[in-house]
Amino acid sequence: MTRLRLGGPLFALGLFVVADLVGAQACRRLLPWWEPSHFERTYRVQSRNYHHDLAPNSTRQAHWGGEPYPYRTNSLGFRDAAPRVVQVHSGSNRVLLLGDSFTEGIGVPYQATFAGILDSVAAGKGIDVLNAAVSSYSPVIYYHKARHLLERVGLEVRAIVVFLDVSDPYDEVYRYRLTSDGEIHSVETYRSAKQKAADWLRYNSITGRAMTFVLLAYEGRATPPPFGLGQAPARWTYDAEAYRAWGSRGLQRAGRSMDSLVALARRHDVSLTLVIYPWPDQIVRRDLDGRQVEFWQEWATRNEVPFVNLFPLFIGSLPPDSVLARYFMPLDLHWNAAGHRLIADSLLATEVGRLLRDDRPDVRTAEHQRQRGRIE
Repeated sequence: MTRLRLGGPLFALGLFVVADLVGAQACRRLLPWWEPSHFERTYRVQSRNYHHDLAPNSTRQAHWGGEPYPYRTNSLGFRDAAPRVVQVHSGSNRVLLLGDSFTEGIGVPYQATFAGILDSVAAGKGIDVLNAAVSSYSPVIYYHKARHLLERVGLEVRAIVVFLDVSDPYDEVYRYRLTSDGEIHSVETYRSAKQKAADWLRYNSITGRAMTFVLLAYEGRATPPPFGLGQAPARWTYDAEAYRAWGSRGLQRAGRSMDSLVALARRHDVSLTLVIYPWPDQIVRRDLDGRQVEFWQEWATRNEVPFVNLFPLFIGSLPPDSVLARYFMPLDLHWNAAGHRLIADSLLATEVGRLLRDDRPDVRTAEHQRQRGRIE
């Protein structure tokens, strides 16, 4: 009798567990926001040459912050308006962009990103803007990817514009390490058995996911901080302890990678331009002339590289709250479409705009626009 009495509840529990696990697997495959990395693996790939990249000629529906947006890449694995074949030897009338998620334009349709806007403007002059930026890139990857493109792929460009991010020093110390044979590997971080189990339950069990959010709510972490404020990668710019612990070291590593990049560009007779911009943390603190600005301005002067400082674009007469609400995603540190438009319009008035205003007649203009898939 005892065995029969226990059999019913145990059977019901078994059914519940099976349904819970099977349901979670269905969610992983059908709901992009359930485990974003599961969907991203279809177009974000590893690279033996420079750690990670985008899959070439992809057509996907990407998601960021739970919102879908179209995602396309060309034959080189660069984000683009549509899949297309990029001829590597089709002339040097091209500008290559390097950067991380801000320059990739995460969460925003390509045509609304500053790269897409610049591309559209340059197309009228027969100039091709190639966006080689990918989320979580840093200077060590900028150099190795540029070297791969110029020396192994044979890509011809006349200019490279590098968008340096506030998170670069953090990534140089805590995210990547350069091996003795020149490969870029991820820095292995220790994760306890408890952390691994919690992550597994979050994505593989509906009950486990619910419990995770209950715990986060209890700890006050269920909702991300507004505009991504207070994240570790930005602290070196305003926190003296973080700067001493890893910020200074990360800056020096970033500087060495950029030294290599400028030497590479000059070997190939390619101009290099440097652009910096603030995170919400710097805007809130009105950090107009802080460590990021000081270091890279000095580096650009020493290396005779054109320097575009976009910090004043966001730190000025307007209150920080108004700037963030107007140009950034509400629960994220990235620009919204209005922010990308502001960046594009501002860049057109700088050295970057000069690169895109080539007055030489180019009979390829009409054909170029046709290849880009634009309909006027």
